[in-house]
Formats: sequence, C-alpha cells, structure tokens
Amino acid sequence: MSKTESMVIGEKELQEYLEKFGEETANGIDKIVGDVGLLIKTDISKSIHAHKSSGNVYTHEILAQMPNGFLVKGKKRNKPHTASAPGFPPNSDSGILANFISVEKPKFGVRVIESYGVVKKYAGWLEWGTRKILPRPVWLPAADRAKPIYKKLAQNYLKKKVKDANG
Repeated sequence: MSKTESMVIGEKELQEYLEKFGEETANGIDKIVGDVGLLIKTDISKSIHAHKSSGNVYTHEILAQMPNGFLVKGKKRNKPHTASAPGFPPNSDSGILANFISVEKPKFGVRVIESYGVVKKYAGWLEWGTRKILPRPVWLPAADRAKPIYKKLAQNYLKKKVKDANG
C-alpha cells in the first residue's frame, strides 16, 4: 500500500482511525498493567520466601484463626519458625501467605493484587501492624519497586504506537 492509500482522507475515516487507535492503545496498556500485576505478585512471594531478617523464634503450637475470629490450636511445629524483624517482609512459615496471593481484574486497566481466603486479614496485620505486631511491609514496597518498570513499559509502548501511527 502506498503512503497516499494509507492516509486518512475524510472526517469519517479519521474518526474510524482514531477509534481503532484508541482501542488498540488501551488494550496494550491493559496488557502492561496485567504483566506488572503478575510481576508484583512474584516480587511479594519472593520477598516472603527470602528470609531477609531474623526476629523472634517460635517453637509453640501453630494457632489458626477461624473466619468468626476464634483461635484454634493446631499441631506442634516440626521445626521452629523465625519471624522477620519489624520493617522487613514477613518470613515464610507454612508458605500459605505467599501462596494465597491473586491478581484480579475488576475492570479494564485495573488490577488488584491481594491475599485471599484464610490469610486475607493476616496479610493486612503484617503489612500495617497491629497493637501487638509491628509492621512487616511487603505489598507497598513491591508496588513501589514496580512503578518505574510500569512507567518505562508504558512510555515505550506509547512511543511505538505514535511512531507506527505516523508511518
């Protein structure tokens, strides 16, 4: 196709071209948002499994919290658990915290990365702290590390789209 054949000639063609360009661009950005969401999920999981710090060591029985708030005694620990120090990501004990992370798409261009199931409240307690637990942030630091990656991917994608549009 020659350059003159691919050019927009009238208002109708311009409108169709802009609608197509806008839809393609939005879909591309949506894909980048999804990819960065998965990157954040992986970063959170790796941070929990990394054991970057040492805090208290627990050798007692495992306690679980039921959805109604009651604590239930579990089995004796096979090995002691070393908690993370305050200010560092939580250290993995059973692996449940790292394994119960999902990336959901509630609407176009948005991803929600969250824990689910039995660990949802516990993840919040660790991230923000409670009266008895000092914060062990992992979610916000992972999101902060992903911001420049998202920005660079989005900028590169948009530059390419504009360059392609200009022929």
